[in-house]
Amino acid sequence: MKFIAKAYVWSIIILLFGGRYSYSQTVFASDFAEKPKAVVADDRSWISNGKGLKRWWLKNAKKYDPLPNPLLYHFEGTYSYSEQGGNIDAKTHKGKIGLTLRKNLFTSITKYKIKSRDTNVHLTEKHIQVKDQFLRQGFHFAMTDKISAIVGFSKEKNTAKYMKDRATSYGGFKFTILDSPKFDLTLGTFYADSKIAFMSNEIQKKKIYADFPTVDDYESDSVDFHQRLHWKITDTISFSEGANYVKFLEDSKYYFWKLNFGLNFKLSKNFSFVTSYTIYYDYNKFVESVQDYLDQLRASGKSAGNMETTDTELSIGIKFQF
Repeated sequence: MKFIAKAYVWSIIILLFGGRYSYSQTVFASDFAEKPKAVVADDRSWISNGKGLKRWWLKNAKKYDPLPNPLLYHFEGTYSYSEQGGNIDAKTHKGKIGLTLRKNLFTSITKYKIKSRDTNVHLTEKHIQVKDQFLRQGFHFAMTDKISAIVGFSKEKNTAKYMKDRATSYGGFKFTILDSPKFDLTLGTFYADSKIAFMSNEIQKKKIYADFPTVDDYESDSVDFHQRLHWKITDTISFSEGANYVKFLEDSKYYFWKLNFGLNFKLSKNFSFVTSYTIYYDYNKFVESVQDYLDQLRASGKSAGNMETTDTELSIGIKFQF
């Protein structure tokens, strides 16, 4: 409720002053000297994939004059599979889909990720099943051709981070820093409210950690910073990079950041070969509690493992879009 009230106040401010806001910028030689014309192949239809509006889903709606008439859509998905055999049998499926819808100055962006891993360790006859998910829904309103106001929410389950659920509501602004035929660079700053439930039971399952105290749910406001870069290297190869930093305000020592690099090799109009590398660092209430608990075990002469704060992932797959 606290976040909804603040978001409501922001929406009033945007309505009152958004139209009067002016933005000055340095003009790069590689940028467009004027807004590109909104030429849509099927402009008379009520819905279109925006053919003719190059990478419109990466751009601010006000970059086009006049605004496209149809409801624009862009859908993309990525799938990867890996299998391991021998002493350990493991199968991993990863999927990601994204849907962008735009009507005039309003844009809806939906992203969903799922990861399923099934592992059998023959020697210990241990079976492990992991199913992680991430959902984000954002609503964008183009205030100027460089600034968009954004509100949205996200939900995440991440077994590697021992998070049963992280629910976040957020609001803020996205700024277009660079927009040229080859480069797209945006920055975003947001206020957010998060509630996190942890998987204490996953630690307690181990007999030697059976007395690990359950970590209560954690709720805090935060400030979030996002950055995204897209570089069209050639007509068939593109590079993407994204960074996310979140600082919690309830306890300023808690924060997390994520960095992702990706390469896209276009195979045809709708299909690409993709590879990405992600680094994910998280220091929160649960990590601190586990580290303190393990330190106490070691101090008492007992054996104890380590709690890692950084996870990395290399992914290779096929991407389709239309």
